[in-house]
Amino acid sequence: MMAAPCAPGVGDQPLLVPLGWLFGSVVRLRNSAYDRGLLAVRHLPVPVVSVGNLMVGGTGKTPLVAALARRLAARGRRPAVVLRGYAGRNARRPGGPALVVSEGKSGHLLANVDQAGDEALLLATSLPSVPVVVSARRYHGGMQAITTCGADLVILDDGFQHRALHRDLDLVALDATAPLGNGRLLPAGLLREPSLSLRRADALILTRASDDDLYKQASATLGRLAPGIRIFRARHRATGLRLVSADTTPPSLADLNGMPVAAFAGLARPGALRDTLTSLGARVVQFTPLADHHPFGPGEVEGLVDAGVQAGARLVLTTAKDAVRMQPGAQHPQLAVLEIDMAIERMDSLVEQILALASPGPPPQGPRGDEGRR
Repeated sequence: MMAAPCAPGVGDQPLLVPLGWLFGSVVRLRNSAYDRGLLAVRHLPVPVVSVGNLMVGGTGKTPLVAALARRLAARGRRPAVVLRGYAGRNARRPGGPALVVSEGKSGHLLANVDQAGDEALLLATSLPSVPVVVSARRYHGGMQAITTCGADLVILDDGFQHRALHRDLDLVALDATAPLGNGRLLPAGLLREPSLSLRRADALILTRASDDDLYKQASATLGRLAPGIRIFRARHRATGLRLVSADTTPPSLADLNGMPVAAFAGLARPGALRDTLTSLGARVVQFTPLADHHPFGPGEVEGLVDAGVQAGARLVLTTAKDAVRMQPGAQHPQLAVLEIDMAIERMDSLVEQILALASPGPPPQGPRGDEGRR
């Protein structure tokens, strides 16, 4: 799946470069304060693995978190995913309690998309045996996952900049098609912090790295920024189709070859869905890009499907992240979800490194100390 270098609505804005310099100065001061021990770092009683990124916009973090959690659970660990829950009500209450979205018990959900955000609900849906907890204060969320759900390992989703919580392994996902965007800091570019911050990461994971030349170029660039750092290659891959109206059998991926389809996606890089469908041989007759985390209103999904069918599509496709945001009862026999996962080269060595962090032990009986601050 290939993606454009910049997220929709975010491009090269040289007039904002001075603000980027100011933003970078603030970030450097903050990082220096953590490096020198001037800002407190809290420790959880279990290993913590952070999966973060350097840029705003989609880098494939969520499927990467899901892939790691599945593999670790298959190896006998009890991982939990802790994330802020962007766009959910809980994320807008930084002083509020942690929200358990799923205890990892057969996919039973304890929160909805409005409370938890679409990424948290997607993870809870796709990882039925893995607890998912939402909290702006990741220490508090981690303790909730340990004491309530029995987690013996915490995976932080989007934790690279959350330095208030100690992590035992820092993984950073970067899009191989444009690993550093335009090279500028927010708001002139997409970087959340200076590119040299990659040196504090333990490993980099280049996502959307199907093209050999792009992968080699990106690896060379990152190798110069962070000499000696381990770089893993990852590819998004389509795994199947799921009809939203589950009473019929979905077509196979092979059936998409030559089929006229329509699609809509509310992602940081919505065009990635269209590119994937094209790579599968589908003929995209209509495509509707939506803003990331786009909230669907009543009847909106049905309207998008009807418009696609009127344009000549036999099937209208969207993403799993969009599907969890649909209004209850949104049904249409020609609406399908394209399921995507992530294949990571040398994943076993990464999993072994995580397993070696600490052997599982009994979780503590209750939270220790105060709840911590972001």
